[in-house]
Amino acid sequence: MNPSSNGETIPTNKLSPEAYLRKHHVLTYLEDALSQMVLQENIPRSTNESAKFLSEYFSSVLTENHVMFRGIAFVSATPHNRLAFLKGARKSYQHLLKSNQQLSIQEIHSLLLLLCADMPIELIQRSFLNSGLTFAQPTAFSSFLTNFELQFFLDEFLTDSIKIYRTLQAMNNSHMGSSDLSGPGGSRPGSAASTSSLSKGSSTLTNADSVDSTTFRDRLKQLVHTSKCNYPMPAMPALDEAFGSFQDHSRIKFSHFFNRLSQTRYIQSLLSSDGTNLSASNRNFTVEN
Repeated sequence: MNPSSNGETIPTNKLSPEAYLRKHHVLTYLEDALSQMVLQENIPRSTNESAKFLSEYFSSVLTENHVMFRGIAFVSATPHNRLAFLKGARKSYQHLLKSNQQLSIQEIHSLLLLLCADMPIELIQRSFLNSGLTFAQPTAFSSFLTNFELQFFLDEFLTDSIKIYRTLQAMNNSHMGSSDLSGPGGSRPGSAASTSSLSKGSSTLTNADSVDSTTFRDRLKQLVHTSKCNYPMPAMPALDEAFGSFQDHSRIKFSHFFNRLSQTRYIQSLLSSDGTNLSASNRNFTVEN
């Protein structure tokens, strides 16, 4: 059984050959295997040698030992590769997970470059910004990795989520501008009353700072349900768990959603799987579309 883009299960024997190859990224691995084969010092010259090489290659894929020290294009090419890399990073730096030492974004990037030589710093920056941190704020590696795991695995989904969030923000601002330019409490944005609501220690969010949690949740569910994009995204139960701690129609920032999602069982359940069967037996995620 395999999850569809909206979290429903599709029996493998119901898939066409083309859909099966696409769903399991078989051609991606075959192309990579052949590329790796011709790079060998002793290129296999017989059928038996080629079969042995392919067997060893797919064994490494199955045991998740195939992505360390590879380029970002391959590391991020499939959901399985992304999870294998994240597990490898956690294993490689497990000593740092027990440390409270504060690391800068540049130091963290240097650590990941040791595992993936062209790891873009923009990925790390997005995990900082989406969790509410600034680039200047140091953080413990354990805290960073929790956020980065979510960002790395769901990068495209989070990018689309931000677009939805900004659209809702723009709609809020347009509504405010078309009325009497009043904030939630009736004061004009920028006035003393409005500014005081954002003073240190205040938990009040204006329309310009946030979006309606229920509307945002419904838009994200619509994205998951209707998307035809070939990238991993959370299934409905994961979103329900993330939004479950927000009251209906409360005001939230994107960082609130991001941090709630990172604290769910979603990523933890993915990383605790053995990597051999990312299937619908775990209802908290959808790994292939």
